[in-house]
This record gives sequence, structure tokens and C-alpha cells, in this order.
Amino acid sequence: MDKEDIKFFLDTNILIYAYSDTELEKKEKVLSILESEDISISTQVINEFIWVMNRKYNIDLSSLTLIVHSIFELYDVAIITKTNKSTVWKESCIGGAFWFVCNWKTEGCI
Repeated sequence: MDKEDIKFFLDTNILIYAYSDTELEKKEKVLSILESEDISISTQVINEFIWVMNRKYNIDLSSLTLIVHSIFELYDVAIITKTNKSTVWKESCIGGAFWFVCNWKTEGCI
């Protein structure tokens, strides 16, 4: 497999490092990866990111909406569907935020 064929699937922590200023060394490394690699992110990761940034870092939802819009534009986003939503819901700790991102792509609710 060539390097061009490799896609990186991001964990929530990577997005948090990219958009927070608490660990600047990690932020620098993460930003380098985000700019140079083929990235994929699930809506579950985006949901967790929203939850943490809003609850722990006090980032308002309007700012997070702008960030999420850019994530959808910049990266391949694996959207959770009705077919797999029950599995994601059971594994997720984020409550209502699941629908916040999931429905945006189809209904524009962000």
C-alpha cells in the first residue's frame, strides 16, 4: 500500500489538541498532521469534540458551529446513519449532541 492510499482516522483528542491552547507542543504536531495527511473523522468524534470543547473549555456553540462547518469542508466525515445509530448511541456519552451533528449534513440544523 502506497502512502497516498493511507487515510488517517482521527480520535477526539486530536481535534481537541488542534483547537485548544492547553498543550501547545501537541497542538503544533497535530496541526502539522492535519495539514499533511488524508484525514477521516466520524460524526461521533465530532460530537465528542463539541461536548468537550463546550463543557470543559467553555467554547460557545456558535463558535463550535463554525469549526464543525470547516471540519466538514476540510475532511472526509463518516456520517452516522439510522442503520448504525443504536450502536453509536450506546457507546456514546454525549446525549443529545449526537443528533446535533448527524442531522446537520442532511437538514442543516447546525
